Parts: sequence; C-alpha cells; structure tokens
Amino acid sequence: MLSSLKAIADDALHSRAVTGGVTPLQAVLTHPAYFLHPQKNATLEAAELANIDVVELLIEPQAAAYAYGYHRVRQQNTSEREPYRLMVFDLGGGTFDATVVEVRPNGNMEEVSFDGDGALGDRDFDARLIEWCIQNVASLRGGCRSARIRARLAVECERTKIMLSRFREQR
Repeated sequence: MLSSLKAIADDALHSRAVTGGVTPLQAVLTHPAYFLHPQKNATLEAAELANIDVVELLIEPQAAAYAYGYHRVRQQNTSEREPYRLMVFDLGGGTFDATVVEVRPNGNMEEVSFDGDGALGDRDFDARLIEWCIQNVASLRGGCRSARIRARLAVECERTKIMLSRFREQR
C-alpha cells in the first residue's frame, strides 16, 4: 500500500512546476497515537519495503499541530511573532487524543504534552447523538420502536454530524 501511495505522490509532484519534477527522498509518516512499539516498527518496516526514507514518525495530532503551527508562522510578519502554545484534538473512530505544541518565533516547534483516552471516540458520540434523538426527537412522532426507523435515524445522525464538522467555525 505504501508503494502505491509513494507512486501517487511521485506522479503528483512530477506534474507540478513547484517541485521542478524532483522525487522526494525523505518523508515524515504519522500513526495513530495508540500504536504500540510493534505497530510503529511494522509501519517503519513497510516504509522501508516501499523505499521510503522515514525522517520522523509522529503521532497524528502532533503532526497536525506542527502543520498548523508552520502555516501560521509563515503567515505572520517576522516582527509580529510571539511564542505561543497550540492544542490539537484528534477525535478518531474509537479514540480521543490531544497534544500541546509550543511554537517559537523562529518557527521551531516542540511537543509540550500529549495524552488521550483510548476508549473514547467518534462512535461514542454517535451513540449518544442517536440516543438523544430517540429520546427527544423521535418521541414527538410516536416513538422509535422499529429497527428500520432506528437505522434510518442513525444514518441521518451520521450525515448531520459530518455536515456540521465541515464548518470552519462553530459558535
């Protein structure tokens, strides 16, 4: 799979004038925060088999924080730059992770803290949303006894959650 992804990236970079057709020689890979050493090692071995030189292996929320911090630093004038801390939440299918990164005026970043809950995630929120709808919304229409209605409600809750998550800012 990594070989296929590498080929897609190579093709995309070769077609862009920005890179001048240069093939990347190194990569930063990310992995879920709950990965144990054997899973991290398997990721590195897969990269080696795909001829990918891994510069660093980062947890996903840390990589997101670095990317955001880098982008934000590049947008600021040099004289405006102040150090700040950035917290990124990663709410996955079955996990919740958070990382805090310190971004320095020169653009260097360092992870300050990381923690998470391996038993709290997106599915938990789905279940609570569906249960809330059953108790509050479906009861207005005479209940939600049918498995077909519950399944339809689950689909609509998921669709609504995805739609809401696409908003850039929520109040």
